[in-house]
Amino acid sequence: MTPGRYRAHAIDFDLAVNENTCNVCAVILFEINDGQQFAGDTIAAYLYLTDAAAPNTLRTLRQMGWSGKNVGEIRLSDLNVPVDIVVEEDAYNGRSMLRVKWINPIRKKLYVQGSISKEQRKALSERYKSLAEQTMLSRSAGKYRSAMHKKEPVCDDPASMSTPDGHDSQDDCDNTLDDNLPF
Repeated sequence: MTPGRYRAHAIDFDLAVNENTCNVCAVILFEINDGQQFAGDTIAAYLYLTDAAAPNTLRTLRQMGWSGKNVGEIRLSDLNVPVDIVVEEDAYNGRSMLRVKWINPIRKKLYVQGSISKEQRKALSERYKSLAEQTMLSRSAGKYRSAMHKKEPVCDDPASMSTPDGHDSQDDCDNTLDDNLPF
């Protein structure tokens, strides 16, 4: 295995004491999922249960499927949700080794605040119908660019359209198309 990001699942779990620090940690053995380079390879993650680290450790265990209340009763069967792990090289006592740096939930959705409604889609279609037709019919980038640079309100009805950052207030809205286009 090499450093990188891998989809993985837990194949072993235990609560243990680190022999060097005497801190309790959750030890999770991950297996890289099929269909990826290094499929079947394994790597362990050590999630500490100290006062400082416990919130992050518990959040990670939750995203892996644990839904209980008693940390002492976590079992491998509770950790049934695949995750993305980030593996990095780490130097310890003069030797280099791979370790799990991050455990992240698998992102299945786009990074947006929410889809727009059917009404908003219809309004958007109406607003840009002419421009869409022009870009489809026009063979010259000049016609497309001049149509894009016309000043049009972006947020003329805050009740039906919200700003990209989720604000619904007309005061928060940029009322013109941005002239800083990449062409």
